[in-house]
Amino acid sequence: MKFKTIILVSLIFSFTSCSKDDNSLDDETEFKQKMREFVIGISQYSKATKLNFIIVPQNGI
Repeated sequence: MKFKTIILVSLIFSFTSCSKDDNSLDDETEFKQKMREFVIGISQYSKATKLNFIIVPQNGI
């Protein structure tokens, strides 16, 4: 009986915690934009310090 109760409680918690927010796409887009701005800032600072500095993106679109 204890085992069934533990399974039931675990299932209830797992289903209630897996709700999807409507704002998830907006948050993802915001993080991507912030990362772009961060890399651009690094590039601008580095090129001002050393003219032939380059940034090679990895998996960047």
